[in-house]
Amino acid sequence: MGRRADRDSGGTGAGKTGTARTGTARTGTTGDGVARGDTVTGGAAQDGPAAGGSAAGGPVTGGPAAGDVPAAGAPAPPTAPIPLGRGLPGWSSRLAVALVGGGLTGVLAVEGTEPPFLLVHLALVCLAAVLPASAAPVLVIAATAAALALSDAPAFRPAVLVAVALAHLLHVVTALAALLPLDSRVHPSALRVPAIRFASVQLCVLGAAGLISLVPQGRVAAPLELLGLAAATALAAGSALLLRSRG
Repeated sequence: MGRRADRDSGGTGAGKTGTARTGTARTGTTGDGVARGDTVTGGAAQDGPAAGGSAAGGPVTGGPAAGDVPAAGAPAPPTAPIPLGRGLPGWSSRLAVALVGGGLTGVLAVEGTEPPFLLVHLALVCLAAVLPASAAPVLVIAATAAALALSDAPAFRPAVLVAVALAHLLHVVTALAALLPLDSRVHPSALRVPAIRFASVQLCVLGAAGLISLVPQGRVAAPLELLGLAAATALAAGSALLLRSRG
């Protein structure tokens, strides 16, 4: 009787604590889609291989697959550079300042301006080419306007129209030269917008000159002169306020 009780108790212990209950059949990885005997070393079940599991005996490691989007804040991969060509050297803008300023000096020479004034004008042109961000370009334009205004020739003549166009062009090229270092390069396509703006302004100037040519050359009545002066002042003030609001 004692031996039978011992056998019964031994069988009961083996049935409850043996490998049939706690073995791989319960705690293995077959429920996660991996074949029996495989090991999972990283990630959850959804980070592993696709449905159906891996081949028997191969480990499954977690981590992003190839081609995944980088996490937020990660540096973007480098892009291939866009070829723009060699472009124009930066010193070419200074050369343009000298050429346009020299054109204004040539206009004054054709108009019969005195040689000492021409030498001063040429010196200002050279200074504007060397220091385009200084007041030298403004002095060149002011000296040209003063010399043409003090001349005895008629106010409306071809030399005045040429000088107006060259003075505007000098303003444009000195603004570009003041921004471009000497060792820089500029692509010609970058000059398209300033060129379009220059052409549109000059078309308006030629239209206004055509209207002025229709006005009689005699003395204008004093009230009309005052009205024109007030209109010019209002236009200048309005332009300054508009530029200030945009700035």
